[in-house]
Amino acid sequence: MEKHRKTWSDFVNDISLGAHFCMFYQTKDDLVDILAPYFKAGLENNERCIWITSKPLKTRDAKASLKAVVRNLDDHIRQGQIEILDADQWYTSSGEFEPDRILQKWIEKEKQAIKDGFTGLRVTGNTSWLGKRDWRAVTGYEARINETIDNYRMIVLCSYSLDGREAPEVIDIVSNHQFALIRREGVWESIENFERKWVKAASQYSHKIAGTIEELMATQRSESMDILAARIAHDFNNNLTAILGNVSLARIYNDPDKSFEKLVAAEREVMQAKELARQLLIFSRNDKPVKKTVHVGELLEDSATFASRGSNAKCEFSIPQDLWLVEIDEGQIRQVIGNVIINADQAMPRGGIIRLHAENVTIGAENALPLKDGAYIKVSVEDQGIGIPEKNLKDIFKLYFTTKQKGSGLGLATSYSIIKKHGGIIKVESQVGVGTTFHIYLPAYPGRAPVKKPGAEKKLITGVGRILVMDDEKYIRDLASEMLNAMGYKVTTAIDGAEAIEVYQEAMHSGQPYDVVIIDLTVPGGMGGKETIQKLKVIDPEARVIISSGYSSAPIMTDFEKYGFRGAIAKPYEAIEFSSVLHEVIAGKKNQLYDASALSHREPLR
Repeated sequence: MEKHRKTWSDFVNDISLGAHFCMFYQTKDDLVDILAPYFKAGLENNERCIWITSKPLKTRDAKASLKAVVRNLDDHIRQGQIEILDADQWYTSSGEFEPDRILQKWIEKEKQAIKDGFTGLRVTGNTSWLGKRDWRAVTGYEARINETIDNYRMIVLCSYSLDGREAPEVIDIVSNHQFALIRREGVWESIENFERKWVKAASQYSHKIAGTIEELMATQRSESMDILAARIAHDFNNNLTAILGNVSLARIYNDPDKSFEKLVAAEREVMQAKELARQLLIFSRNDKPVKKTVHVGELLEDSATFASRGSNAKCEFSIPQDLWLVEIDEGQIRQVIGNVIINADQAMPRGGIIRLHAENVTIGAENALPLKDGAYIKVSVEDQGIGIPEKNLKDIFKLYFTTKQKGSGLGLATSYSIIKKHGGIIKVESQVGVGTTFHIYLPAYPGRAPVKKPGAEKKLITGVGRILVMDDEKYIRDLASEMLNAMGYKVTTAIDGAEAIEVYQEAMHSGQPYDVVIIDLTVPGGMGGKETIQKLKVIDPEARVIISSGYSSAPIMTDFEKYGFRGAIAKPYEAIEFSSVLHEVIAGKKNQLYDASALSHREPLR
């Protein structure tokens, strides 16, 4: 979040036609502070202005506030350059809110303004009249404006009260505008929609976290880089909007409990952002998934519900209780279900039903499927959409194949790769005008015992001892040190493997050896985890070392014991499971790779 270097009165003059932004207010004065200069600038620019008011600022208040900064306001009103209307005269004049009708009214007003000799149309609308039942319609309406405003000579500013506003609503609002204004401690600040700004940054970030973009692009057309970067930026934008919206609310609220709730929500979105990085890793590398044996029913329903939130589609489920167990990477399968559900939703622009059905099946020679004989879970996702032409069916799982104007062709190709690496297949059948059904087959284990879910929420495990942390990034060293200090450990840090070995040797010679060493897998220009563990084992064959990396699906992370490590933890990580991994290594228990994305549905430690 960046403070404007200019005052609002200066900044408002820089807003150009095609802008669609919003403001969050708490008082009547907040509205006046923004809207009076906003319309003053519009009148001076020879734009036709329409001010749709609602409580707490009624039409007479709006007129009085504008008259204070525009002395000849009455002349502008008589000349038809500005209208000030109540919300019920504009939004609900027919008795209910009809988004398409309202949008068409704005377009007609813009056309008439141009015809009458004005340079464009400047408008604002206050949404305080809005009820919960209208929320989805209004967010869809805002999205439509955002998509089409570039085609018209319009500036649109939407006003939203912060009173009673929950974080998901703030996320919806910000994500459907180019930027948002909010007042804190007397200063107006902007919350940007990062989609365009982050196209370049997301591309650079994806290079750093995975090194995968160059690998993917090596066999593709050079212009595909722009498509992929835009796709990454779009997904990161959604996560960043949610994080920024929640953190902003946490800073606003004086109530510690409410602030805590917003920080919890922001943390969950961080985990979702991590999954985007993993999507690139999964597709572009040949690493095997990090698997656990699970009941998949709850995961299927959760993933589909999450992917369809905010859409016009409704998910219906048919998931039997006696589904066989599967051995899967939960994050990857969530990703597959999300991709298929989003694909189904996009095939039904007017909404509809998405049916998800799961069943136990036994595959034999008679099934004519490219699968080994045996037990499988079959997951079918059926939509009522436009269907896929037969000529395209053979290509839909190919990288970059898409029939969507803004599609990247990455989602279904990634899904195909994930299912294949799980030993299964994904098939599709479709009929134009009727709909499409995706069938996913995953190897199942009918005879295995159920995996019991933990009964209680995990707690931070404290301890004593000396820990050495090696990572080339200072902020990660600082974060890990603070977490470990909070757990009760004494911490020393090193910037690369060479320094870690030197520090470890000194500690051994002084009679104060380290209980555990936590090392980063990859250190650009320095000694990384693989070489460091080899040298540490020469110095101390009993060294207890944990490997940590953002490459969660790399072989060294999934088979860490083979390389001499006692445990592994994937970045990003949080304190509760970090403490659990550390405790298990110190206690000599067998540790499995910990991936923090599994925490996205659980409350963190207070």
